[in-house]
Amino acid sequence: MFFIASKILYFLLQPFIWIVLAFVMYLFSKNEVRKKRWKWATVIMLFFFTNRFILDEMARWWEVPTKDISELEDRYDYAVVFGGMIDSYDETYDRVNFHGGIDRLLQTLPLYHQDRIDKIIITSGSGTISFPEHKEAFILKNYLMDIGYDTTRFVFEGESRNTYENVQYTIKKLQEIDPDYKSKKYLIVTSAYHMRRTMAVLHKAGMEGEPYVTNRKSGPRKFEIDHVLIPDVNCLSTWYQFLHEMVGILVYKVMGYI
Repeated sequence: MFFIASKILYFLLQPFIWIVLAFVMYLFSKNEVRKKRWKWATVIMLFFFTNRFILDEMARWWEVPTKDISELEDRYDYAVVFGGMIDSYDETYDRVNFHGGIDRLLQTLPLYHQDRIDKIIITSGSGTISFPEHKEAFILKNYLMDIGYDTTRFVFEGESRNTYENVQYTIKKLQEIDPDYKSKKYLIVTSAYHMRRTMAVLHKAGMEGEPYVTNRKSGPRKFEIDHVLIPDVNCLSTWYQFLHEMVGILVYKVMGYI
C-alpha cells in the first residue's frame, strides 16, 4: 500500500503538472484579478523550472560532493550499487532501454576491473506497479552475461522496490552469503541526488560505507547566455528527481526509516 501511495504522491510532485494546472486555472478563471495572478504564476514557474542555471545552483547545494578515485581506499569487499538504471524493458525484442542512472553501474565497473572491489551487489527489484515481474537486478544480470561478463563475483537482489527495501534486502542477502559481513568494507554507489537518503537509511539500519556518487547533475558554474536565459525543458524531469528525493526524506522520517 505504501508503495502504491508513494507513486501517486510523487506524480503530483512534477513541476510540469503544476505549470499545466496553473495555466488551466488562468484559462477558466472568471475573476480578472485571479486570472492575472494565475497567468504570472504560470510564467514564473515556467521560467524557474526550465532555467538551467537555477537548476545547477540547486543541484550543487543538494548533491553529495563527488570524490576523485584517488580519494577512495585501495580496496573494498563490496560495492553496493543501488537500482534505478533501466528506463524500460522491451519484452518483444528482449532489449533493455537505459537512462542516466546506468552511470551507477558504469562508474563502478572500472573499479571492479582495477581489482579495487571484490564483489558487486546490485540491489533493485521492480519500481513499477504495472510490471512487477520486471526485476531490474535480474534484467541487468542477463544483460551483463549477454555481453560476456562473468557474474560469479556479482550478487543480484531483485525483491526491493524502493530505497528502504534496497537496504533491508541487501542486508538480508549479506547475512546469507557472508556471516562476517558487518566487518567488511563497503562502497555505496548511487546518483549524487539520491545519496543523502541512501546513506541515511543505511545509517539507521546500522550499515556504514563510503559514498561514491555518480550521475551528477551539477557541473561547473557557467554564465553563458544560453545557460542563464534560454529555457531547457529537460530541466523539468531533473527538478522532479530532486523534489522526489526531498519529499522522500520527509516521508522516510515520518515512517521511521531514517
